[in-house]
Amino acid sequence: MDGPYDEQLKSLLHGRIDLIIGALRYPAPSPGVVQEQLFSDPLCIVTRAEHPLTKNTDLAPAQLQALRWVAPRPGTPARDVFASYFNNAGIAQPETVIECSSLASIRGLLMNSDLVALLPRKQVEFDLATGSLAISPQPLSGTSRDIGLTYRKTWVPTTLQQRFSNQIRAVVDHLFIE
Repeated sequence: MDGPYDEQLKSLLHGRIDLIIGALRYPAPSPGVVQEQLFSDPLCIVTRAEHPLTKNTDLAPAQLQALRWVAPRPGTPARDVFASYFNNAGIAQPETVIECSSLASIRGLLMNSDLVALLPRKQVEFDLATGSLAISPQPLSGTSRDIGLTYRKTWVPTTLQQRFSNQIRAVVDHLFIE
């Protein structure tokens, strides 16, 4: 089930879903949940393939601030990382921001404009392989967010659910440890 985190959390707390896989929240969103970190996911500046930013590795934070951005809505971990990057540089967040959490919409906006976004590389891997989008070589320190499992403290998984969550852990270990 995909959707806004607040809706997923409500469903989790009311027993309509058993597990959330995604960005972890700090502090934990409820005393009734457990958050298990699986990996840390660095965010990259993603642009259309021919964007001038794809060749520039030495932009100051103020130059990045002047770009036109697509960013997640406030209160999400990715938006917190976005805000922290500029706050840590001692400057205000960019003024030209389109708030969007739909990956399909973000992809369309990036491919057809000079907008830029801060996204995990894995989310746009297909677009990178086809040459539709590109990752800026500009390094951005402090732009990782933790990805993991969130479940109720009282959750007792069925055998199938336990196998599923163990398989998720095994795949993550294979992808990120080796």
